[in-house]
Amino acid sequence: MTPGTDRTVGIALLCKDSLSDLMELRATLQSFDEVIIADDGSTDGTVAYCRAQDYCLVDVSEIDSFGLKRLSAINAGRCAWMFMLDTDERLVDEDLRTRVDELVLVSPRDVSAWEVGFRTFFSGVELRHGGVYPLRVTRLFRRSDVTGYTGDVHERIRVGGRTLRSNLVLHHHSYRSVTHYISKINVYTTKEAHELLHNAMVITHTFPARAFYRQMRHLLATALRLRSISSADFRAEAKATLKNRYVVVPMLPLYPIARFLNIYLVKRGYRDGIAGVNYASLSAIYSAVKYLKFVERRWMTSQT
Repeated sequence: MTPGTDRTVGIALLCKDSLSDLMELRATLQSFDEVIIADDGSTDGTVAYCRAQDYCLVDVSEIDSFGLKRLSAINAGRCAWMFMLDTDERLVDEDLRTRVDELVLVSPRDVSAWEVGFRTFFSGVELRHGGVYPLRVTRLFRRSDVTGYTGDVHERIRVGGRTLRSNLVLHHHSYRSVTHYISKINVYTTKEAHELLHNAMVITHTFPARAFYRQMRHLLATALRLRSISSADFRAEAKATLKNRYVVVPMLPLYPIARFLNIYLVKRGYRDGIAGVNYASLSAIYSAVKYLKFVERRWMTSQT
């Protein structure tokens, strides 16, 4: 196919020091009409490898928001459709391009995107509880229908038309070990603390009832539109509406504890065995680090 026609499909990846992953994904990437690499400051040979493979390379190291980094990759593309993949994700279906072409072929013009199944692995063990299963993410979309991303961290793409569900499944190997998890959270917690500092209402005594009421009305309208409060779309909208929007100062010490209890007990993370214990515990640590950074940055801002 020639790039620019309606059924061309490119693939985009956000990378940082991902040489070994890119080499493993080489056959999959070469089956697409173009490969866009959004490089976030790699120092391990990733850039040289991408140039040797004739991939389209976009430097996103100066962009703070993960959503804007991904948008830069999308804007650099030429194909009508784009598949967004992370380097720590693998497709269960070996012939990804054929499956993607089938979805593109049956897509009416009012369909902007397709969701895929998303399974999370911790130290090689699939997490089937704790709030990470079942999940669906939007990864295949028309480039011209993308309107942006919601959120700077754990971002969600926005498109102008309908989104349908596919039976494609991604395996997400983001947490390869406890050490790997700890090494990753510094970047993410820093970005979330920044988001809290600029977007959250800091509550010390009086609760902002009016603002909270507006957000609840928005979520109610969303539930009525989707006719569900358990769908992936509603959960994503609720997360985008409420996450990092309130910081109740007297409750700060309880946030990590609540995070652990929610994942391990309420969402039955205990059923995943030692992997569930590790995930719930490290998620609590993530929460603690995020709010500690927020408090530190807020204090530093107040001193200037």
